[in-house]
Order: sequence, then structure tokens, then C-alpha cells
Amino acid sequence: MEKEKMMLDLKAKLDCLAVVNVEAYQKLMEFMEFKAFKKGDLIRKAGEQEHYSYYLFEGVLAFEKNERMVRLFFEDQVVFDLHAYQSGLPSQYSIVALKDGIMSRLSHNDELEVLNKLPEFNNLSQALQQKAKNADDLWVLISQKHYRDAYALLNRYFKGFFRELTPDQLAQLFNLDKRTISRHNKYLHQIKELPVAKVKMGEILTYDFFSSLHLDAKLITDKVVAWLKNQKLLTNSNQIRKFRENKMTYLAARLYPEASPQKSIWIGKLYAWLFLMDDYTDKLPKGKKLNFWAIMGDEVGNIMDPYYQAPLVNQNVFISAFEDLWKAFSNLNAEWFRAHLRNEMLAYLVSNLWEARNRDFDRIPPLEEYLAKRPYFSGGRMALELIPLCLAGDPEDVKWSWEKLETLRKLAAELIFISNDILSYHKEAEINDFHNWIALLMEHQQLSRNEAMDELLQRHDQVLHTFESKIKLYTGNYRPEEALMLTLIKNLKFQVSGAVTWSVEDTKRYLPEKEKLDEPVRLKRLA
Repeated sequence: MEKEKMMLDLKAKLDCLAVVNVEAYQKLMEFMEFKAFKKGDLIRKAGEQEHYSYYLFEGVLAFEKNERMVRLFFEDQVVFDLHAYQSGLPSQYSIVALKDGIMSRLSHNDELEVLNKLPEFNNLSQALQQKAKNADDLWVLISQKHYRDAYALLNRYFKGFFRELTPDQLAQLFNLDKRTISRHNKYLHQIKELPVAKVKMGEILTYDFFSSLHLDAKLITDKVVAWLKNQKLLTNSNQIRKFRENKMTYLAARLYPEASPQKSIWIGKLYAWLFLMDDYTDKLPKGKKLNFWAIMGDEVGNIMDPYYQAPLVNQNVFISAFEDLWKAFSNLNAEWFRAHLRNEMLAYLVSNLWEARNRDFDRIPPLEEYLAKRPYFSGGRMALELIPLCLAGDPEDVKWSWEKLETLRKLAAELIFISNDILSYHKEAEINDFHNWIALLMEHQQLSRNEAMDELLQRHDQVLHTFESKIKLYTGNYRPEEALMLTLIKNLKFQVSGAVTWSVEDTKRYLPEKEKLDEPVRLKRLA
């Protein structure tokens, strides 16, 4: 290992904390050592004094106490037992290597001499102390998370850690029963080929803004299930159990977490109606889908016509359920929104007619045509357009602010349908449905599944960057008159993160049957 090269590498890593000239680093090399280590190496025994602080270039180290793992250290972190280092008392912890790597080390006495002889390093020394504190704070954060959430955070710093460490070691870290860890690891192994697994481990579709769940999610679910039973959309206990297990109402509860209970229940019913129609049409034989959506388009359009005269009996449960929804909208005190809702519903029905025609006639749509239609037939556009309904305030002010956010709305819509196409690809591939961005990239551009997935993830990250940059134009220069605008932006973020969280954490809708069956027992009980 060439010491000169290591010195330059160290300088390159630390210049972001405090810049020190090369000449000073050359003098520092008189005091500092570099050492390569292998997985399993013992760096320092418990019971010894902590004479050194270590800077971890590469690899992963751990504290162990009484042969139990209690703490991990990652690349670019400072490693030492602070209490033992400062007090001179023996450390309770041994330091062991979990992954091959390289580190530098500097003794406590040499550190004092360096700061005395080379004052250029004073600022860097303080920055490294803060860096060590930040590493402590990160570990506290990991320790305070539910272990499933902690897995995602840990994976950012130690990719694939759950395959590198044994269930015993992970159980020690999280202070859990080994069987709990083993079941979760088995579950992750079962879904490892699915995008859901990568999201769970924080590798893709991650956002700085978090999803929230409506506080009345259980009440919403109970009210929606009762309505579905009354409308004969769910007719037996098995259907009800499956609907509840898949947390179908939780999507609306995540997309509109601050809506009033009354509006949340109405939207929950609307989403349930949309979901059940989608599942129903997926099972229709070829040639029947187009007919179904043609009837729905005519009948739902008639119901929304202010001069509509209802028939005495409607045999189609989906039509009669929508009629009930449309009447119940009057109870929301939002007549100002009814015309806009009608337009969005008509656009949804027309676009589903387009999709049904494609599927009945085995037509694979061009990518550009699909991208133009996707926000509509998926319901994603309607989901966004329901945001103003959920806000209190003067309707004219809400509409004016909403129109001003047109660019952000389009970006949010694209983020949502990109994430949905990534997460639902396997489900749609099982029924040979080409209405998916990944499937169309594979078909029209002759890409492999992984190539198509990578291209779409790159697109997602570009759109996300633009979305966040646009948001900063509002949040970076606060003005009280934009309070309503900021509330709408918050709700756009609820939708982007909520759609992914529901798909990955709440529902089992996007897992193949094998993974649903083999999911850990505890997770099944919580569903």
C-alpha cells in the first residue's frame, strides 16, 4: 500500500470538511498509520485502552460486547470508543471487521502533538469530532426505527448487509428474537427479484418527503366495507377478507391524509369502486372488456347529467354503486367541485375505453400514445385532481392556486405513474397486459427488462429532481400570501410518497401469489 497515495486519498475525502494544504498532510504522515484488514479480523480486543481513533476508508467495522454485536461503523466514519478514548479506561468493546477494508489510525497522544505542531488541522479536528457525533446520531436513529424500516436505512451504508450478516448477528443488533430476523430475511429473499424489494431496502423510489396515513383509516375502512356490502360489490366473507388484507382503502387514506372524515369516506368509496372495476375487467374474457366500458361510459355519463332520470332498477352493480356515490356527493358541501369531478370522470371512462379496445384486439399501443393516456385510465390524474376537494377555504382561491401549480401537478403525475408502472409490471405481465411503460420499452425498443427498468428509474430521478427544484422556488422564499399554495404542494407530496408507500408497505396487491403465501406470519396478522 503506497503511503503517498493513501495520504492524497485521505485529503480528498476530508477536504469537504476542512481544507488543509498538502504540505501539512505530508507532515501528518509522520504520525498516522494506514492498515488494510480482512473480514473477521480483530482490530482491538475488549478490555484494552482506546489509544487510537480510526478513520474508515472502506469496509464495515462493529463493536462487540460479550460476543454480541451492538454497533456498526461505515465508510467515511470515525471509529472509536469515545468514553474510553477520553477517560483512559479500558474499553468494554472489541472492534471487529465485518467486511474487507482500509483504515487510518492516529493515537491520542499523537493527535495532541499534531494539533500542537500543525495548527492547520484544528478546524479539521473539530469537523471530525462533529462527524463522529453525526455517526452516533445516525446509529441512534437506526436503533429507534422498527427493524423493517431500519433495514432500509442500514442498506444505504452497508448494501446487502442482511446477506452478509448472520441472523444471530442481526438479532443482536436489533435485540430481537433470531426467528423474527430469519422470517424477515426469508421474505426479502422471496421477493428479491421484484422492485418492491428494492423499495423496501431504500434502493429505488425514495423521497425526502414522507407518506402519512389518515388518522381515521380504520373508520374509513369500516364505512367503505359496509357500503360495498350494501351495494353488493362484496358479497361474501372471502371477498371482504381479501379486500381488508390488501388494505384497499389505505391508498385513499395515504393520498388524502388530512381530508375531513366525511370526504375521506366518500373518496374511499370511490377508490374501492375503481379498484373493483379494474379487477373485474382484468378477469373478463377477450372481447368483453370493450363492451363493459362502453356501457359504463354511457350509464355513468347519464348519471352525471343533471337531467338524468334514474331507472327503477339497475342490474349492473357498478352503475348502481356509482349512482349512490354521485348522489352522496351532495352531502360534501362542495357543489363548486361537481362539474370538475364530472369532467375528470368522463376523461377516465374514455381512456379506459381506449385501453379496453387495445386489449380486446391485441393492440400494443405506441409508447407516446400510452404516455398521453396513462394518467387518465389509471385514475392517477383523477387522484391528483381530487386534492382541491379536500381543502377548506374559499373555492375561488383554491382553484386559482391549483391552476398556478400546473407544472408541479404534471411532474407529480409522472412520478406517480412511473412508480406504479415499476411496481405493477409483474402483475400486468402475468395477464399479458402491455399497458405499462416497462413493457412498452421492452417491446418497442427491444430492451431487456432490467434495461427498461434502469431507463425508467433514470427518468424517475430526473423528474424528481425537477419536481424538488420547482418546490424550492416556493419554499425557499416564503410569502404569507402563498400559504394555500404551500398546502397544495404538501398534498402533492403526500400523493407521490403515499402511492409508493401503499404499494410497498400496505398492500400485497403487487406481490405474486407465492410471496403472499410465504410472507412472515406476523405480517399476515397485521394485514
